[in-house]
Amino acid sequence: MDNKLALALKHLGRLSCAITIGCSLIIWFKNFFYIPQFVLDVFRSDVYQGIFTMYWPVFYSNSLEKFDEPSRGK
Repeated sequence: MDNKLALALKHLGRLSCAITIGCSLIIWFKNFFYIPQFVLDVFRSDVYQGIFTMYWPVFYSNSLEKFDEPSRGK
């Protein structure tokens, strides 16, 4: 019984150490890769939505038509 308890405490210690290191890394990355609010506002704005959602489908639809085979008459 003592061996199982010691093994359980050993694994619990490793798990808590991993959680502590993981949480501190997440907080460090969040602070290191800080994105300013004005950059986030650009991605949420109508200008960004208009540029990247309206013109790209038109570009792709035109480019795909160039590669279609010509229709063959029967």
